[in-house]
Amino acid sequence: MIIFSEWVGMLDLVKERLEDKDTKYALHTGSVRQDLRREEINKFKNDQECRVFLSTDSGGVGLNLQAASVVVNLDLPWNPAKLEQRISRAWRKHQKNSVNVINIIAENTIEHRMLATLDFKKEIASGVLDPDSSVDNLHLQTSRKEFMERLERILGTDFAKSADKRNLDAAGTPAQTQEESLSKTSITAPPYECARQDLLVRFNDGIFSFKADIGSSGQIVKALVIIQYRQEAQAGNIISILREYSGETPISKLNVVTRSNYEAMLKLAESGLITLNDSAMKDLIVNDSIGRPEKSDALRRKEMAESIMKKADRKIKMAEYLNNGGFSCEAIPASKEFIDFAGCALMVINSKGSFENEPASFDPVFVQIFRERNLLDEDLCWLFKTDLSLINDDKEADAIVRKCGKLNDLVHESLIKSSF
Repeated sequence: MIIFSEWVGMLDLVKERLEDKDTKYALHTGSVRQDLRREEINKFKNDQECRVFLSTDSGGVGLNLQAASVVVNLDLPWNPAKLEQRISRAWRKHQKNSVNVINIIAENTIEHRMLATLDFKKEIASGVLDPDSSVDNLHLQTSRKEFMERLERILGTDFAKSADKRNLDAAGTPAQTQEESLSKTSITAPPYECARQDLLVRFNDGIFSFKADIGSSGQIVKALVIIQYRQEAQAGNIISILREYSGETPISKLNVVTRSNYEAMLKLAESGLITLNDSAMKDLIVNDSIGRPEKSDALRRKEMAESIMKKADRKIKMAEYLNNGGFSCEAIPASKEFIDFAGCALMVINSKGSFENEPASFDPVFVQIFRERNLLDEDLCWLFKTDLSLINDDKEADAIVRKCGKLNDLVHESLIKSSF
């Protein structure tokens, strides 16, 4: 089974359900590194226990997944060609089974409107490419009855008639329709969701990404919209929509940039020349063709070492606190843990190999490597070779804690140097 969604957040929800049921799955999104994507594809094709392939539209083209016989679309793309491409991942040459396609569509949602839009676009394409077709009678259908008729055509079920029966009251007369009921009830989506839907409807595929900080009432506090090309009229219209749903937010916090400019900023951020503070913003529209450049091995090792040193910093602070309070021997266990974390961080920074995960413990072999490269003096090398559990003298313990402080400074200096 292949499950498609434009939103990584939707796939995360499916992942949680699959993990709860101990169901193996493969994952293919823009955030997965290129070398790992191939592993995920092969796992789905060759591992009999891997029954589900989760993918954004990054997997909608170029993949041969004939192992699947079911395609589930959790949401519908605006472009009908994308929908066809999704289905074609399974329905292609050498497919030996029938392929069932399931489109998840809820009434009175944006997907409801998209169903008509997709059909309309298909009719336009047919009218342009097929000389026997006519585009004179093209129209967009929006009523509930027409919506049911479309579902009936897609799923082969008589929804329209059953819906009409359900709309009769006990006397056999037509009951109040859902549209009439909704017209008397005000249902208001949060401002950020209204902005998202407005941008999708008005600019369709022209929006590559939309992320925002959301206030307590759902209003937009800060926003970043990424578009293909900079057109002042288009950018102005986007800002107008954002202002409508942002309350008192200054216009300086509502930004529209082109895709090329954003990718240039990502490269500058990777080199450390600037800092981008958009990672904590909520992704409201995501296009997997835009992504942060794949990190170099050196940068990944630096970030891993920084993560290890956050844990080391907590241990050295605890050790120094106990030592300054006159409990030098009691500071030894925290000092021992600090030394192991600091050693692991130095291993990661200075190793020529790559680390997929943080090392579980320090490898003593690296002590000699640190000495040969003049990274550590004999005093600090001694820390890695001594059995600290044998220390029971406050004076010796105090000296060890002080050496740990010196080691902490040295590792942080190494992290700074690795940035250049």
